[in-house]
Amino acid sequence: MTPYKIYIVQYAKRMATSSEILVGDLHADPMPMAYYVWAVTNGEYTIVVDMGFTAGMAAKRGREILFSPTDNVALLE
Repeated sequence: MTPYKIYIVQYAKRMATSSEILVGDLHADPMPMAYYVWAVTNGEYTIVVDMGFTAGMAAKRGREILFSPTDNVALLE
C-alpha cells in the first residue's frame, strides 16, 4: 500500500475580533482568522477534502483570498 501525504494550504484570511468569534466574549480583541483547504494524495489518487469558498463569496464576507482552490486544484495534488 502506497502511503498518503496530507497537504494543508491556507487560501484566505481575515481580521476579526474575539467578540465576533467567541460567544459571550464582551471584548473586541483582534483575532486573525485563516481558512484552509486539505488534500490527501498517494500519487495515484487525490482527494480534496474542502474546496473552500469562491472569490465572490470572499468579497461578500470580507475575506482576503490568497489563491483560489477551485481554480488551482492541480496545486493541491
